[in-house]
Formats: sequence, structure tokens, C-alpha cells
Amino acid sequence: MNPHNFQTYENLGLPMYLTFLDYEAKKKSMRKKNRKMIKILNQVAEKYKNEIKFATVNVRKYEDKMNALGLYGGIDAVPCSAINVDGGKMYPLDQINNKKNVMNKVYISNFINEFLAGRIKPMGLKKQQETAKIINKRINDKKLKKKEKKNVDQKKKIKYRKGIREKYGGKDDDIIHLSRMQSDGNDDGKTTTIDTFKKIALDETKDVLILFHDSRPDKCIDCEYLAPYYKKLARRFKYLKIPSVVIARFDVGNEPAPANINAQISASNKLPMIFLFKAFNKNPPFLIYSGAAKVRPMMDWLHKNAGIKFDLPELAQFDEVQKEKFKDQVEMLYGGGSDL
Repeated sequence: MNPHNFQTYENLGLPMYLTFLDYEAKKKSMRKKNRKMIKILNQVAEKYKNEIKFATVNVRKYEDKMNALGLYGGIDAVPCSAINVDGGKMYPLDQINNKKNVMNKVYISNFINEFLAGRIKPMGLKKQQETAKIINKRINDKKLKKKEKKNVDQKKKIKYRKGIREKYGGKDDDIIHLSRMQSDGNDDGKTTTIDTFKKIALDETKDVLILFHDSRPDKCIDCEYLAPYYKKLARRFKYLKIPSVVIARFDVGNEPAPANINAQISASNKLPMIFLFKAFNKNPPFLIYSGAAKVRPMMDWLHKNAGIKFDLPELAQFDEVQKEKFKDQVEMLYGGGSDL
């Protein structure tokens, strides 16, 4: 039903059984539910064709009409139905007791029979208020439960939680720390964190990889699992002496990240996050690493996306000792032939 054909239905002089559906639903399950609902409505409509007219309404276009029919919850409550009559009286299907939103042929037919027999009273103001309160709370609780489940599922899928946990800092930490006060060379002066961040991260001549993490106790366990790999990444790039690459970190437990970065972190609701501030392209949105928490995949990702191209040698993730060990292992597994 739409404004163009509403008058045609009204001129028939019969009550209208209106069902709100989400015609633009993206979920396959909802589209399937719509087709099933329309099939049921066609069957019931045939039975009552001389007493009630049936029509469906696109909730995305006419959600504001629901309340006038005694229906609440908006798009989250569909499918839902009500009988429209002259005079503004409300005859909605019971949303409170129909918790599972059962809309089968028997249920709808029983409702229409009761209406035609005059045994259904129009919804009063008190009932409207009660229904609105209960249905809106029910929908909000359902959304909250769904959000909590999503958070739990995300925690189960955490990709960084492998290996050894470490803290950042210490003698073996070659990562530039951006969320710490840095000396500006004056006797009594220090640059602010934001000044330091801008100076390093926004240097157009550098590809700056920045890990955003939280060092406060138990605030980000995944950050600690990533630490050994990110530290090694910094050591390897320091050894390779690639002048255009900077490996840094920003501890949001010390100080909030700059506003545009903090917004992206808040939107994703997860740490750690690794951002690339590309050379000659310091405008958001920034690239975010989403691969495995391993040194070589991180090196390859930076190599691929860097604004200033550089070469990575073979087995760049290993120091000289590790290279020899790795080659020995490969030789034992695949090389050398056999004496037999």
C-alpha cells in the first residue's frame, strides 16, 4: 500500500487488514519470512474477501504510520499487523503476549473472526502506553543481548592471543614511543605528545607504522601477546637500515590518541591496532593491518603498502644466526638426498 492506492482501498468501505513488512531487508532470512507472510495473507484474504481488504505496507517508508494503528517497535517489530477502520480506532494484533511474533494462518483468522464478531475492543490510551513501553524495552534488550554476544564472539576469535606475553619498553625495545614526553633540546622544555606525534607520524618523507595499544594492567592482554612480534619487527627494520621506514607505538593507556585516530579506535572497539601513515599521503582514512601477528606477514604488508618503495632481502625476518638455523632445518627436511 502507498499514498497512490490508499484512496482506492478506502473507497471500498471495508476495514483494512494492514501488515507492515521490510521490503528492503538485506538478510536472506527476512526476505524468506516476507514471502511466507505474503503467501499466508493471500490465503486468509481469499477467505474474507467480502468482509475485509488486505494490504502490505513497506515499513521503511511508512514506519511513522505504525503508532497511529497501535503498533510499536518500528522496523525491529515487523512483521506486525493491525486493522484500519474509519474514526481512528485501533485494532492491532497483540504484540505483548505474542512474544515469538507468531503470524500464521490460524492466528490471523482467529483475530479477524473475533473482530468481525465485535469481541475485540479498540486499544485505549493506557493500553497504548503499556504496549509502547513493553515492546520498546523488549527490542532494546534483544539488541543489547545481540551486541554482548557479538563481543563474546569477537573475543573468541582473537588472532593475537598466541605465544608469549610481554610488556613494551625495556632494553630490547627499539620501537619509537609516541605517547611519552620527548625532550626538545631545551633545558626546561619538553614537547607535548601531540607535537611529537605530528613530527614523526606526519613526516611526509617517512612510512610510519604505529601500533596503538594499552599498557594498563589487564586492559589489553592481546597487546601483550603482540609485543614480542612487534618488538622483533622494529629490530629487524633497524638492522636493515631502511631510512624511509619508522616503527612506532602509541600507548593509549598513557594518553588518548589524536582525535581522528581515537575515533577509528572507538568505532572498532578493539586493541591492538596497527596503522600505516604512508609517505606523501598523510590523510585519513589510514590503512589498518589485519593480518597475522607474525613478523614476516607484517613486513610484507608494509613492503606492499609503503609510499616509498624499498627492497626486502630474503628471510628478512631473521637475523644471521636465525637464518643459519632456518637453512639447516630446511636442509634436514628437504635436502641432502639419502645414503640408502
